[in-house]
Amino acid sequence: MVTAKDVGGRVTDGKLEGVLKDFDPAWTDPASMPNERKSYPQAWVYFDGMGERQCPPNILRRVRR
Repeated sequence: MVTAKDVGGRVTDGKLEGVLKDFDPAWTDPASMPNERKSYPQAWVYFDGMGERQCPPNILRRVRR
């Protein structure tokens, strides 16, 4: 799992590799109804050749080179 200290580093989801752009440990989906809102960790990764994607941080791992 990645954390805020990994922002700017290379990460992988097991298939794709990219750069961790942002991490929010208490992200709330603004599209959810106010009485249904829950906070949970969220990461944003710029995957090589695929653009930026939003991912749960528990599926991401640091790339060691």
